[in-house]
Amino acid sequence: MDKVRRFLWEKFGVTLDRETRIVGSIVVLSILAAVVFGIFFAITHATLFLLLVVLSASAAGIVAIGSCYSSLSWSLGSKEERKEIEEEIALKQWRRRARDTHYEP
Repeated sequence: MDKVRRFLWEKFGVTLDRETRIVGSIVVLSILAAVVFGIFFAITHATLFLLLVVLSASAAGIVAIGSCYSSLSWSLGSKEERKEIEEEIALKQWRRRARDTHYEP
């Protein structure tokens, strides 16, 4: 587990904590639901399954777009703005780790 945690931190800047697991689970379940409903729609051509595909895919899309906010603002910012964003993200992650009861350094 430590190798996975280290890999995610070094490559993506993600801490593997409770919030990350919850958000990741929501995205994975939404994508799986969209695939399953898409298969059902392809088999039956029922509009109910098309509606379910759109709803579940939009849920995953909304979470994905929302999670790109800080990286998008970082890439469009100046050096000073980037430094502020990096400090803000580091402080948020530090607070999340401090509140996490299952954190193992």
